[in-house]
Amino acid sequence: MMDAVSNPRVRTIVLMTASQIGKSCLLENVIGYFICYDPSPILLVQPTLQMSQAFSKDRLSPLARDTPILHGKLQHARTKDGSNTVLHKTFPGGHITLSGANSPASLASRPIRILLCDEVDRWPLTAGTEGSPLHIAAKRTVTFYNRKHVFASTPGNSGESIIADEWELSNKQRYHVPCPHCEHYQTLEWKNVKWIKDGDIHKPETAYYECESCQGRISEVNKQVMLRRGKWVAEHPEVLERQGFHINELYSPWRRWSQVVSDFLASKDHPEKLKVWVNTSLGLPFQYKSDEHPEWRSLYSRRENYTIGTAPAACTLLTAGVDVQADRLECTVIGWKDSEAFVIDHIVFPGRTSDIDSPCWTELDALLAKTWEKANGSTLRIRRMAIDSGYNTSTVYAYCQKKPSARVLAIRGLDSLDVPIGTPRRVYVRSTGKRSRSLLLWGLGVSIIKSDLYSRLSLPAPTEEEIEKNGFPSQYIHFPELGQTYFQQLTGETCALTTDAHGRPKYTWRKIHPEVEALDCFVYAMAMQQFRGAKIN
Repeated sequence: MMDAVSNPRVRTIVLMTASQIGKSCLLENVIGYFICYDPSPILLVQPTLQMSQAFSKDRLSPLARDTPILHGKLQHARTKDGSNTVLHKTFPGGHITLSGANSPASLASRPIRILLCDEVDRWPLTAGTEGSPLHIAAKRTVTFYNRKHVFASTPGNSGESIIADEWELSNKQRYHVPCPHCEHYQTLEWKNVKWIKDGDIHKPETAYYECESCQGRISEVNKQVMLRRGKWVAEHPEVLERQGFHINELYSPWRRWSQVVSDFLASKDHPEKLKVWVNTSLGLPFQYKSDEHPEWRSLYSRRENYTIGTAPAACTLLTAGVDVQADRLECTVIGWKDSEAFVIDHIVFPGRTSDIDSPCWTELDALLAKTWEKANGSTLRIRRMAIDSGYNTSTVYAYCQKKPSARVLAIRGLDSLDVPIGTPRRVYVRSTGKRSRSLLLWGLGVSIIKSDLYSRLSLPAPTEEEIEKNGFPSQYIHFPELGQTYFQQLTGETCALTTDAHGRPKYTWRKIHPEVEALDCFVYAMAMQQFRGAKIN
């Protein structure tokens, strides 16, 4: 990879890799090389200015301090000398500027020969109103015939990934290593990692690699020798100016194959965790299923005969999600046994939701106070309830302010596949005749939760023999005898790859049923189960 940077025939270097594989060290080495041997103006762009400041303090300063050949070349930031600051440092024959992709001013400042772009898939799509930050930064290099562009990142979502698009335009180099049994050179692929499975018990400590040629078992102890004898092989060697490199965590000298397997097993049933694993361990874009959704008829056909409004004996926790419409509140109550879910009821409270004194809010109060009887005679109460504040916001805030903040949460759905499940911010609500009071508003990454929900809904119903032997799957969802409309609403959206107003690819959820209140309520209640143990107030 570093040889490509110093190759005069190469203009662009693309690094699509797993995390903690050496990208940052490579960027440090590139910076050190050009400071010492080919002084040039350098621009290093991180996703944010804060990350650039951290890179300067945590990596660039130690690099200058601990590398003898750099002593006296790269000066420390001085408060009285504008030529050397945390984000801009000079050296004989050149300078290095550190900027954030979220700051147009820091990107469009001065001519640059060496452009280093780190974690480009974490960059914003646009820097203010200026357009793509990658294009803004690249424009700074056009006056140099010997310019260099280095784009490095772990990828994001398939179809939205900047680094994956750049990789597709490159010569696509992958690292090939020899099999210790047959000497066949091959790339290390996840599909060839094997381990022993005893029924439902996985044994990641038994992980080994199966040669694609001789099917021989390759032990972890062979990895270091294989790496030393490896070589980069280009899929498109005719592409000379743009060299791309891909490498995954299976090559890492710091990670054992058994650890990679353990991480996979912990993530495979959770789309939001699986996305992180695919991006950071395999170094590949995550492919969401497009235009696929669970079939409502199959869910309707596997309803169970426990009574609506009664919690099965296995339940240990109740959560609820509330959707607010102009003329009604809709609420789903779900019982949980760890991650196994039991839909208890879906209730509609008619009323004018803009009026806090409306009967619908009074009935919601009664639901919160209700004691739910379990099949074994014990009782439960709703532990945590989420209320969507996207409609009649002030009324929702007023209602939630009167309730314990750890039990009733005002939420706002955020429809992006890159938004985490829960992010809080404090809002202020003015009460009549009183000072403004604060309220914690939780932003929910509903797209991630919907993906998780749909993967659970797609689990096949186990047979009686499987239930008797192993019980239900840990992610299974049980339903009482609710009507067809409920299931049509629950499966009423699908995730599809579309484009935004600027023609950029984007995953979005679109309706395939006119009403999806059951889906929204389930998502909110599911988020409350995932919040358990979190400090809310």
